[in-house]
Amino acid sequence: MEGFFVVQTAWARILKMTPTEQNFLSLLCGEYSNQQQALDNPPFFAHIFLRYRPLEHLQPGSILLEQSYAVTQRILTDYA
Repeated sequence: MEGFFVVQTAWARILKMTPTEQNFLSLLCGEYSNQQQALDNPPFFAHIFLRYRPLEHLQPGSILLEQSYAVTQRILTDYA
């Protein structure tokens, strides 16, 4: 999940924003991960995923930020 992807179809429908705002939001929208930072220093950083995406049904420029932690399920055999 490195880098970002631009959601162009949603922004093309938004007509009430300035070109500068449209450009900023199109650059911001995408998926991000801090995996390398978390691997380099695990005591201080959890591995998280961020996703910014436009919300077409709200006012122009509205975005949704989703954050989730990357976790691994372990079977705890010691407690079974």
